[in-house]
Amino acid sequence: MVISEFYHANGIAGIDQRPAFRPLREFCEPGLLISYMTSHGLKRLVLMEDFVGSGTQSSDIVRWATEKLNCPVLFVPLVICPDGTEAFTDLASVLAGRLRFEPVLPLDASAFVAPEGGTPDALLSRIADLATAVHSRVAGNPDTSYGPLGFSKPGDKTRGAAVVLFSNTPDNSLPLIHHHARPPSKWQALFPRVSRETP
Repeated sequence: MVISEFYHANGIAGIDQRPAFRPLREFCEPGLLISYMTSHGLKRLVLMEDFVGSGTQSSDIVRWATEKLNCPVLFVPLVICPDGTEAFTDLASVLAGRLRFEPVLPLDASAFVAPEGGTPDALLSRIADLATAVHSRVAGNPDTSYGPLGFSKPGDKTRGAAVVLFSNTPDNSLPLIHHHARPPSKWQALFPRVSRETP
């Protein structure tokens, strides 16, 4: 999440350093962070994320911070999908007393487009049918990692989100919204997703 914009929009002032923890985990020695926190009298850590899908990416970072920095951690996702809620509820239980999990807007499973027969909502069922019908045009070539309802890993219960953020579109949103296919497909996404990884 672009934390500086969050601070600005909410009028939050305070500590000058507001690092992103994903690169810190890769490039920083935990001892340096502990030393910084000690010298500035910081006893707790708040980690925020704008959107959490299954929790795969953020849970590694939250676990790392909780285990390596030797302080209580509060994790606050602004929007979180049901699979992520389940993953972080389990993680908070495992790291009891050290990790507190407080989502702002947990999404309900009924807000997702499910495969045929997976939702009682007639509109969402029609969207699932549409996503399946146009998937070959959207995907372009058959080796795409996205199914008609978006990216999912084994065990995920929800996919087919209709979520678009100002910074990017989550990969578990419907591909017909975000997937910009390569030739021979000519599909042009309304809200193209920019992946972190090179395909």
